[in-house]
Amino acid sequence: MRGEYRRFVPKPDAIDGLLTDDPVAALLGISRAESTEGLVAVRLTVRPEHLNFLGRVHGGIVFTLADTALALASNGFGRTALAVDAHIVLSASAAAGEVLTAEAFDVAESRRLATYRIQVVRSDRRVLASFDGTVFRLA
Repeated sequence: MRGEYRRFVPKPDAIDGLLTDDPVAALLGISRAESTEGLVAVRLTVRPEHLNFLGRVHGGIVFTLADTALALASNGFGRTALAVDAHIVLSASAAAGEVLTAEAFDVAESRRLATYRIQVVRSDRRVLASFDGTVFRLA
């Protein structure tokens, strides 16, 4: 809604708490990389168990990293938000040992819906994936 838009300001303590309470993030080794006004970033070092049969990072791992960034960005400032739509485009790959960072920033927001764009990049800053996610905010 026009006039109600506020750039999200994540609370690092809240984000760390959400991440600590996420068993999937812990299982995969996802950690917070950064949180500033308008941005939440998480990272993952690609391990052998993250690879597909071609020896490259599995698309599901990349999606989960981006989805975690979406969850933290949309819930990290005090309102509960649930994903209602997500779309990913995979444009590159990564091997074991590479560090992936998912950077989430808000694109549009209304009272109940918010859309975020997440870029997943490798250490060399090459974009591995672009992810768009929309969340529904409770109360």
